[in-house]
Amino acid sequence: MMDCKGLVILLISVTAVLGQRTRQQFFRTRPQDSFVSEGGRAIISCVIGNLGGRVQWTKDGLTLGYNRELPGFKRYSVVGSDESGIFNLQILNASLHDEAEYECQVGPNGTNKAIRESARLQVLLAPTSVEFEGYTSGSQLVVQESTEVELTCRAKDAKPKPDIVWYIGGVEITKGRREDEDEKGTSDKRMTVASTLRFRPTAMDNMKTISCEAQHPALTAGPMTASLQIFVQYPPGQPEISGYTPGEPIKRGSRVSLTCRSKGGNPAATLTWYKDGERIDSSYTNIKDGSTNTYEFIAQASDNNAEYSCQAKNDLVKKPLQAAIKMLVQYGPESVEILGPTEANLGEMLSFECVTSESNPPVDIWWVVDGRAVQGNHTRTLSSETGGWITRTNMTVSIGARDTVKNIQCQAINQAVKETKVQTHTVGVLYPFERPRIVGYSEEDTLVGGQQEKIKCTAQGGYPLASLKWFHRNTEVFSEYSVGENHASAILYLTPNMTDNGAVYRCVATSRAAPEPTEVSVRLAVKYAPTAVKIRTSPERLRQGTEATLVCESGEANPPATVVWIHDGVPLTGTTEVDLGSYGGRVTRNVLKFRVKTEDDGSVFTCKAQNEVGEALDAVTMSIAYAPRFPEVANPVEVVEGKEFVLNLTANGNPGQMTYRWTGPNGVVLGGQGLAAVNGGLLNISRATRDMAGTYTVTVNNSEGAADVKFLLDVLYAPRISSLTEYVMLEVGETAVFDCFFHSNPVKYDGIFWKKQTEDEEGLVDVYGTDPGVSVEWESVDGNGVNARLVMRNVTESDVGRYFCAVSNGIGGETLRETFLLVKSKPKMVIRQSSKSAAGNRETAILVCRAQGAPNITFTWRRMSGELGGGSKYEVFNRRVNPLEWESAFHVMDINPADYGIYECTARNALGLSKTQIILQQPSAPEIPRNFHTVNVTADSVILSWIPGFNGGSEQIYRVQYFQQHAGSLYNQPSYYDVYPMNSTSVLIAGLSSSSRYAFSIQALNDLGESAYTPDIEVHTLAAADTGSSSSSSSNNQPLVDGLTDTTSQNVPIIISISVGVCGTLLLLLSVILISCLVHRRNREKRSSATSATTTRSLSSSDSSTKSAAQDGLFNGSQGTSCYNDTMSEETMSEISEKSGSFISPHDGRISGLPHLLPEGYRPHAVSTYLTEQIGGIYSVEQGREIGFTSSNLPLGKNQFTTEDTESQYADELRRQAYIQTLGDGYNISQIGSSISYPNSPVGEYFTNSDMIESELQSTDINHPDNQPQHICHNNFVSGAQTLGRASNRFGSRKSPFQVVIPSTAAIVGGGGAAGNLSTPPVCSTPQNNFNARFPILAGLASPNRNLGEFSTFGGNGCGQATTAGKSREDGGHEPSGHLV
Repeated sequence: MMDCKGLVILLISVTAVLGQRTRQQFFRTRPQDSFVSEGGRAIISCVIGNLGGRVQWTKDGLTLGYNRELPGFKRYSVVGSDESGIFNLQILNASLHDEAEYECQVGPNGTNKAIRESARLQVLLAPTSVEFEGYTSGSQLVVQESTEVELTCRAKDAKPKPDIVWYIGGVEITKGRREDEDEKGTSDKRMTVASTLRFRPTAMDNMKTISCEAQHPALTAGPMTASLQIFVQYPPGQPEISGYTPGEPIKRGSRVSLTCRSKGGNPAATLTWYKDGERIDSSYTNIKDGSTNTYEFIAQASDNNAEYSCQAKNDLVKKPLQAAIKMLVQYGPESVEILGPTEANLGEMLSFECVTSESNPPVDIWWVVDGRAVQGNHTRTLSSETGGWITRTNMTVSIGARDTVKNIQCQAINQAVKETKVQTHTVGVLYPFERPRIVGYSEEDTLVGGQQEKIKCTAQGGYPLASLKWFHRNTEVFSEYSVGENHASAILYLTPNMTDNGAVYRCVATSRAAPEPTEVSVRLAVKYAPTAVKIRTSPERLRQGTEATLVCESGEANPPATVVWIHDGVPLTGTTEVDLGSYGGRVTRNVLKFRVKTEDDGSVFTCKAQNEVGEALDAVTMSIAYAPRFPEVANPVEVVEGKEFVLNLTANGNPGQMTYRWTGPNGVVLGGQGLAAVNGGLLNISRATRDMAGTYTVTVNNSEGAADVKFLLDVLYAPRISSLTEYVMLEVGETAVFDCFFHSNPVKYDGIFWKKQTEDEEGLVDVYGTDPGVSVEWESVDGNGVNARLVMRNVTESDVGRYFCAVSNGIGGETLRETFLLVKSKPKMVIRQSSKSAAGNRETAILVCRAQGAPNITFTWRRMSGELGGGSKYEVFNRRVNPLEWESAFHVMDINPADYGIYECTARNALGLSKTQIILQQPSAPEIPRNFHTVNVTADSVILSWIPGFNGGSEQIYRVQYFQQHAGSLYNQPSYYDVYPMNSTSVLIAGLSSSSRYAFSIQALNDLGESAYTPDIEVHTLAAADTGSSSSSSSNNQPLVDGLTDTTSQNVPIIISISVGVCGTLLLLLSVILISCLVHRRNREKRSSATSATTTRSLSSSDSSTKSAAQDGLFNGSQGTSCYNDTMSEETMSEISEKSGSFISPHDGRISGLPHLLPEGYRPHAVSTYLTEQIGGIYSVEQGREIGFTSSNLPLGKNQFTTEDTESQYADELRRQAYIQTLGDGYNISQIGSSISYPNSPVGEYFTNSDMIESELQSTDINHPDNQPQHICHNNFVSGAQTLGRASNRFGSRKSPFQVVIPSTAAIVGGGGAAGNLSTPPVCSTPQNNFNARFPILAGLASPNRNLGEFSTFGGNGCGQATTAGKSREDGGHEPSGHLV
């Protein structure tokens, strides 16, 4: 029984073994050759049945690895699952580099043998372009009908070569000749196909599209096509004319419309109308299948027998095609003319002929004489060249005894067009006129000279009417001739004068009907005024005391004139004489005699001649010869020094040709040049000087005698201080005496003052009057010299200051000169504005400190955070501003963030010291101005003043905002005024409205921003009457603002004001939101930077040094350390700056308000470089400091770092090689050395607490004050390194700004102190000695811009090397280990 059971078990075991051997792994789906388009996705199938071994793919023999993600081949992956046996190879974004033979390999496992199967992947390259040779796709192909066309189409750079198909009008071309040729592409695997097609297009192919289509399997979206539009040219058809039937008569004036049409033609034919060979219209229109031209006109006589032709032509017609017609037009004559005499005598026989212009057909002519029809004698009809007819007929008429006028008519009638043309001809019968007569003047009338008169001459009857003309003596006089129904007249318009008195005027009448002229005449009588008066003087040269005779003679007058003399408005009596004139009038004379006086020189004597008609005037100015006489002159003559002055001493005399001689002080003769120049009687002083003062003499003479005058010239000048006690230095309680010597003219003792400058330097106050210990004395020296003395008794420190000797005398302004009273005391700091200074990176900051005191003052500077180091970092320039005030300028060169902080200036002298603090900060927007107030107000302007605030480190300007306040207004439109020049502290705002209320505020601006506006101050402008004429101008003056005006001057509607206000409010709210976002973002960056700095400090400095730095307010890195990697290139640092926004953060103990962000332009100097972003991720440098490894960049996973069989080791090695391959050709494994840590290796866990955050790293060190951090002098870490980088996820959701490599405690060998639970190497440590050699990457931290000297941040380096400690201050205060200088 037992044997049976054993046998059964043996059989079952053998069967199972045999069954296992028969279950071999196999390919369910074998890899097949396939193709993929470039850029597409390729899938090579590989499905395994009874999977036993591990599966991998190879590419041309290169293994890709067992991992489905295929590290090192980003576009490759193995899709499917092990359970299903699907191991399909997927390739994304395929390219030519992927064209290869791929093999699916299944490794052995137990009894399963290895199997493999390969397939080739072909990458299809679509054509890069399809184009016509010589043509651009979409353009037009212009050909002529039946002309062979050759087109070549190329499909370029395809793999494999594409197929080309030709289409015309959407139909494949099967006719014509086609040749295809293969060409090489731009690479070996690409092909270009050129297809040439030859064909003859017809008119049916016009405007069709011919296309070349490239077909290729890689064109999944459809074939590529290039196309052309065919434009087939062919000739037009024969033109045809419609709208008129040849031979059909039309009447003149009818509208004719001729249409010419030509069918076909491409391009369409141009149609042109011609009349008798001359072009008349070319405005044709294209229509479907042809073109047309319609010419419309009104038929005229010239159109009769005219030929109208139409010509058709296009590019294919050499000789134009033509159609023509001839017109037949009927019309009557345009004119009828009667030829014959217009005058006749009684009994004459007259002949007349009537001639018509052209007509078609000929006309019939009828004669009508005095209303009766008369038969013509003979009629003729003649043809014209234009196809019309001319008709001529004649007749005879006799003049009877009773005939005075014969009226003759010729009527031309065209029966065809129903038109009649009539012409009238009049024949006059000659007979004489009646005797003429004169109307409008008789012999009893008298004319007035100068007044226009009208005299008319009239002649009745006669044929023709009489011709009338006026004559004076034998000369024709112009007259106005006119004719009436049976009379003629001539009007004489006459303005008589004395020559017309007694003159005879004749009217002469003539006519063809009168054998002799007939005339009538009239004699004129004229009254006229004297034409002029004439004055004679005797003798010609008048002198005082002699007798003068004046004779006035009037011109001829009718009636005689009365002559009188007038002098100074008073009539004078003389002797009158009357004589007969030349034209019947009288001439009158008046003789006046008188004794000559000097006062008569220049006086006027008037002669007046007058009668009832008019008057005549003349005058004579008396010229009396006498010696010169000077005008009265003030003595002395005063002139202000430096001013221009003109003195007029022109003498009166006759003759006026006088000679002047000017003599100045000391007998100097003045000439026409210099500061004091003379011109005749004028003294012209261009600029008065003191040496011009003195006595002047002026002499003048003419032919009648001479005269002279003397005067004193007094030159007035403003006070001029020639000497003043420079300064007085005294002990408290002593007496100060100041002497002030000056000259002035005049001297006014009530204009002498002693003043002292106020402490705020805003003004001056008198120093005497209320203090009995102060007295003022003066004494006169040499006339215009005065010595003024100020005596101050029992002086105190409050008397210290700047004093002024002030003198005025009403000439010019007040004269001031300063001196100083110094009372020996310790220095007193002078604080005028803000105790701040600003400078940007790499700039030089200047800190200015001023102090007052006596005796001499010296200055010392220090930083509140510690002593200042030596070297060329700082320069100090001291100077004495004046005897009272001293100044020290402290220059900080090559500013970096560590230089910002508080500096202390100490002023010392023998009696003590004073201190002040000045803050050095980054440039910023200016501070708000202070003490904004009103200086002066008028009706239309206001003067404002203020005290500048801190300018932020650059020049500042000011902007004034103001608006007029209206009662009940919903919105006040502000106006703005930018104050220039820069740094002004007052401004005039003009163009305001009178009696109005305004609100003003001011802000400061510089390149970095602007301050807030000051609170509004209210100003009430004065009423217009308060400033006189200012009211009239204020309405015209506009405010001097930047394009804005007060709303009241613009009459802005309330709706516009509300709209503008709402828009402005919305914009303001939007600005506030944006600014808030920016501030929030900046604060967040500051907090991030502060956290980064805290972590760095905890890893780089001891507890004691950190505490010291915090107490002193030092910046991280200022003690000879580097918190950025100097080995970075400038470009790398720029990228870090853009990402982080900050290189260096201040300690928590920094002074509040100090800036800690480096400006964007800051660039540290790089002494060496290394690759930071192209290494493929193994080095990751973020925000400037340390080097670390991120776990996501390392090649192995934690669960894979185990001991496996040979196949697993082989797989790991493949993955390692693939990862190293991604690092590029420039990678060297020695760069990593033993520092490469695989975080998931058995020794990779450094921290057991995976949730430790950055702040805990710092607290770990703080909680163990006894464990001093050591300098690490080893770059070979025994244990694995833990990554604290951005990608390690050890900081939770918050990203760390640094990636720091922290070795384990075991890594610290040879340390100089006891190690705690956690010891970290200094991140921002000073590279020194052996440490530099061991860490070459950090060796570049010693920038050439640093002067380390003997200072070091750290007390010990942990390598047994001594470090020099910073010396202690004498006051025992805590000092840091060193200071950056």
